[in-house]
Amino acid sequence: MGRLRAPAEVHVKWSKPTRGIGNKLIFRTKSEDLPRRKPVKRADLEQSLTEAVKASHPEFETFAGVIVERVVPAAPGGANWAVRGVRYGKADRNRSGIVLSYCVEEAQLKFEVSE
Repeated sequence: MGRLRAPAEVHVKWSKPTRGIGNKLIFRTKSEDLPRRKPVKRADLEQSLTEAVKASHPEFETFAGVIVERVVPAAPGGANWAVRGVRYGKADRNRSGIVLSYCVEEAQLKFEVSE
């Protein structure tokens, strides 16, 4: 038998641009890896967000409500809803808006609009 040689340097040239950063390829995740969200009706989601803001501090008891709309997710695994409008009532807009943004951020990981 002949002697085996170690292969010389192998150069790979990509004919088409690849997705990724530098030389690292980014593979898409399977649908099982995407977060599982509980399906809820839009009215129930609006009510739960309103109650969450009101329960956060006595100052926000006059908070009136939230309007949610169904949207197409920007990325795979993203939430299929967004806040369309807010009814502040007599609550402070700035402070209640901060609390609402935190509640929305948490809810978008847990719920999806089913109707």
